Amino acid sequence: MPGASKPTTRFLDTDLGLWLAGAAAVTSLISIVASEILIAAAILASLRKSPKGLPVWPLGLWFALTIVPALLLGFGRSGFPQIKKLYWFAMLLAMAMGFRAASKFTGLLYGWVAAASLSSAWSLVQFI
Repeated sequence: MPGASKPTTRFLDTDLGLWLAGAAAVTSLISIVASEILIAAAILASLRKSPKGLPVWPLGLWFALTIVPALLLGFGRSGFPQIKKLYWFAMLLAMAMGFRAASKFTGLLYGWVAAASLSSAWSLVQFI
């Protein structure tokens, strides 16, 4: 059919940012490195489509007002922990861009419960 999109293309355009943002949120309980990689992937996937109605400029301005003075005033090394924390604030952006409807948070909640349960079960091994 002319004009019909393939299901794979539709998934990449609509759901990939959602899935990656959810995976980043769930894996933050298990692996920091995996979560950071998924945050970046979720933001990149969500930027493929235009984020309509999302006020990105306040967060971007806050990032700029944190990074620029640290670099210009020579506090690059001592200000690095604050700059590194900004990456975790990018999770807010990834979640806002990925989860556009409240009904999508149910799956995220189940993921958090499953990850926390598995992590706590794994931690019991140290006492056995």
